[in-house]
Amino acid sequence: MLQEFKNRVFGAVILKSINSNFNADFTHHPRTLPDGVVYSTDKALKYTIKDYFKKVGNDQKLFYIKRYNDKMNPINLNDTYKHIFGNYPKAPIDKYCLFYFDGEDVKGILPKISKKKQVTDFFKSLEQESSLIKYQKDFETLAGKDVIVVEESKIEKPNEETEFFFYKQKDIIKKVEGELDELKQICGNLEILLTGGVNKFEVLKNLLTCLDIRLFGATFADGVDKVNISIHGPVQINHGKNCFVDEKGNVINEPYTEDILSPFADKEGAQMSTIGNQSNIKEAHYVFHFSVNPKNTEEFYKKVNVEGLFLSDEDINKLKEAFNNSVTALDSSRKIGTENEATLWIQLKEGSKKMLPSFTELISINENREIDFTRAEEAINSISDEIEQIEVYFNPTTTVIKGMNKSKKVKHFNILNNQEM
Repeated sequence: MLQEFKNRVFGAVILKSINSNFNADFTHHPRTLPDGVVYSTDKALKYTIKDYFKKVGNDQKLFYIKRYNDKMNPINLNDTYKHIFGNYPKAPIDKYCLFYFDGEDVKGILPKISKKKQVTDFFKSLEQESSLIKYQKDFETLAGKDVIVVEESKIEKPNEETEFFFYKQKDIIKKVEGELDELKQICGNLEILLTGGVNKFEVLKNLLTCLDIRLFGATFADGVDKVNISIHGPVQINHGKNCFVDEKGNVINEPYTEDILSPFADKEGAQMSTIGNQSNIKEAHYVFHFSVNPKNTEEFYKKVNVEGLFLSDEDINKLKEAFNNSVTALDSSRKIGTENEATLWIQLKEGSKKMLPSFTELISINENREIDFTRAEEAINSISDEIEQIEVYFNPTTTVIKGMNKSKKVKHFNILNNQEM
């Protein structure tokens, strides 16, 4: 049975990059800070994590991954949602001032909250020659203060087996005269304008069933159906910085560019094939600081109020596994040579409000490829009473660590198999 994960966590993911280019800029060179230090964005690490989930966890829904249509073009946000969940769920309307009968069911169009100004603004947005302009007065009346709200259970269905539009004014149900297609168009647009047209709670619930959104959150802004939802994810990852230093503590940055030859000509009649180039960095060790705070998404789970929908221990275990393996597993042509080197996981006791500084500034890797946790350990020890457990993952055959020695709270794991050493 799934258990809700409630602890706050701080930690670091460390990558070793040899003759590789883990996160190139748009000129295909390694990204550099203003002082020349090589770095990587958090997006590059998140990409490898989601790619790893896709490869090893096919039973998990993932939202923010690239998908293609039948023309091999990437699909947009709106189509991605519909690909996974189908059409957007409609927003419920309990009471109506405008409704219609489709031969079987009575359906509401305008809710009680409709305002005349919104309706007027809608008609102003139409072209003056639009055939819908002639309905402005009728629909402004529908949104006026004198409209009496009608509950669906009290509506008498008409006898005709055709679709009719009605409103109730001064206890009289009246038919809205006009072309059926035109009336449908107005009502459809006003439904979106006045209610959003979409049940955002259902959309939120669907989004939270996706593993990547439960972990990293989402900015969901669909301009087509005007659905805007922002989810502050519990897992936040900072930019990774090259923390490979010499004996004096200076960062070692050694990027280089090499020429490469394409087997193809770049234009008709060319006498030689195209010459290009690619850039790598000789050696870098990226340190990414991360934090986990389940409180970030707590309010969203309360809003959807679905049993069993929460950030779970299983989600966290999948995250740890990805932190330890995702970059090594990716092995694309430009990222090969970059591997997961170590992961530091500091889990606080439930309810603790203590904070830890960014480990990007507290961890370094020397020319012997020893990871020095000494300064990080000092910060950790300052709140030791608030810490539930500390886990250090690394490959003992290739990596040496300084500091963070085994103890009752500090446990060492082999990064390749998550087995305690």
